Amino acid sequence: MLQKKPQTLALKAPTSQNALSLLAVHLTVGGKLITWKGKNRANSTQYANPWLQEAQTQKLWINPIDAQKRDIAQGDSVRIHNDRGVSCIPAEVTQRIMPGVVALQAGAWWQPDANGVDQAGCANVLSSARITALAKGNSHQTMLVEVAKA
Repeated sequence: MLQKKPQTLALKAPTSQNALSLLAVHLTVGGKLITWKGKNRANSTQYANPWLQEAQTQKLWINPIDAQKRDIAQGDSVRIHNDRGVSCIPAEVTQRIMPGVVALQAGAWWQPDANGVDQAGCANVLSSARITALAKGNSHQTMLVEVAKA
């Protein structure tokens, strides 16, 4: 009697694209979160400087179309979340960002409340620890998130 060799299943290493596809399955009306480098600090350097915080406060940019769908008004506290983490900060409702995309300035320090929810707009709580294939860096430009009024 011939014995069959056990079959092996070749799995692809996770890529940012298929990881995003898996994450997108249960984010119903979310969008892509991008980050940008602000003029008031270099990454997280000078984040705690009150003068520079006054110059540019940490807010989530969201398009008016997306904000209206979620009943979010200018300055409302919003909850940005995915399977990796949660952050709550004020909303900046602006046409300067396209629908389906939200944005945070990079470099905010993690400031958890008593429940561990970030209250500072730290994008790192929403990103993966997995490094990118090409740059061997973090994936802070490829975060799928859901946004809701807090």
